[in-house]
Amino acid sequence: MKQKPILYWAAIILPFIFTRCAKEETKPQQLLTNGNFENGNTVPTDWGYITEKEIYSGEWSDIEFVSPSKSAKISSSKSDTSAFCFWYQTINDNLPFGKDVTLKIKIKGNMVGKGISIAIRTDDTTMPSGTAEQFITTENLSPMTGSFDWSERIITLANVKPTSKSITVYFIYLPNTTGEVYFDNASLTY
Repeated sequence: MKQKPILYWAAIILPFIFTRCAKEETKPQQLLTNGNFENGNTVPTDWGYITEKEIYSGEWSDIEFVSPSKSAKISSSKSDTSAFCFWYQTINDNLPFGKDVTLKIKIKGNMVGKGISIAIRTDDTTMPSGTAEQFITTENLSPMTGSFDWSERIITLANVKPTSKSITVYFIYLPNTTGEVYFDNASLTY
């Protein structure tokens, strides 16, 4: 029996070793909790809803959804020229200083007027207060309005400042808007 040359065996074995030892691809780190709005009793856990006027209705909905059975909804049959409302979540732990954070959300709507936007804000306090350290929104870039089926919206905030103590995401129902919108499958990753 002839011996095979060392180079022959090296050509077979080395690629196998290198592929087995290669670094696993890094998965994005999730910062939001209950991003699919499934958990809670009367409202989705870890989410808040704020409105300036009672013409808006923020609900935890089981009518429209992408995830198993729930979504966050905002609706109004009257518009106001300056008032708005929003769903939000604030993160205080494990902030990714110096890294970009990307907010993704699935949205379905039937609205007239300015529509909705999504936003990310950082603060040097544990809750949003005063002027934001950093802020980015789709409002003037590409607000969503009209009738549309589930579609994904994405926005990225670059380089979270090391002085930040919180990151807050917003799903905003803008002034001069009527109709309804649903939000589901939210993620904030770095």
